[in-house]
Amino acid sequence: MPTLPDPKWSEDELKDFGKLHGLSPREQQVLFLLTTSVVTFKDMAERLGLSPNTVHNHFRNIFDKTNARSKADLLAKVLKHMVAKYNSFKALVRVPQVVVVDDEPLICEILTRHLENKGMKVYSFCNSNKVLPFLRNFRPDIVLSDIRMPELDGYALLKEIRSQYGASPAVMLMSGNSPDHSAEDAIKLGALNLINKPFDLEALSSSIMDHFIQDVNEKNRYLRISHEIPIRLNDSIDASIENIGYGGIFVRIDSRNQTALTAFASGAILTFDFNLDDDEIHGKCQIVWKNSAGLGMKFTTITTVEREKILQYIQLKKALSFIPHGVNSENETKPAN
Repeated sequence: MPTLPDPKWSEDELKDFGKLHGLSPREQQVLFLLTTSVVTFKDMAERLGLSPNTVHNHFRNIFDKTNARSKADLLAKVLKHMVAKYNSFKALVRVPQVVVVDDEPLICEILTRHLENKGMKVYSFCNSNKVLPFLRNFRPDIVLSDIRMPELDGYALLKEIRSQYGASPAVMLMSGNSPDHSAEDAIKLGALNLINKPFDLEALSSSIMDHFIQDVNEKNRYLRISHEIPIRLNDSIDASIENIGYGGIFVRIDSRNQTALTAFASGAILTFDFNLDDDEIHGKCQIVWKNSAGLGMKFTTITTVEREKILQYIQLKKALSFIPHGVNSENETKPAN
């Protein structure tokens, strides 16, 4: 899976975002470090000569001022602001890669020219039968396909993509204003949305921008996540740690972010940091099971001192102690009393 390299922004270019949201000079420094892939409180503290707790407090202030819910959400807001500022994805090193499919060469040409002018990389096909072989060797961010085509129609292409490749790439369908095609039907089949012709080119590129920035996989790529290093739980999903025990944690996934669950497989190793009152806890954990409510994980790397802090926290708060039991079922939760 490709990674999104550092953006071309300088600290000065980010000041516009900071000024818009009333960030202090120190908060802007923290934000700049985040955009350059310095993501842990500890690393930021060392760079800025601060304590991790002070960095944490700066993030709290930044989240309040920007209405962000997590580091990943904050990065998404920054990306969207910068792309809107330049009216192009050319501000980024890794740009959206889009496959355009339409049996009308003129439509393909118009879409390709417009999206390339916005800084996207475009691959166009007038024959839909050529798309699936292309996807075997290349995975774009979005497939933008007409519905009515003489070879493989848009619905059939969508079904094949979902069957063979799961949720990625995203698919947007295009159609003339026909009562036979509805956005609701397209979304039920797994499309991102349905765009009616004649379409607003600016609105189309804006939809692609929104998906590219908000996509949870893109957030992961931005934070330099790969299969070789542990996933950072905190930055990958918007979640809350509801039950914490001596042996593990249960992380409830926000109902608006259920698609994030697909990014995590049982057995995956994740890194985390969270705060117990004034103490920041760091470590690694392994997903033991997952269900529609969230993830059950056991600690794999955590210091004895931090284990003691967790135990004291549980005893003091009389919290429901959660200890994963190695359950294989993905439909069963095991909170321990």
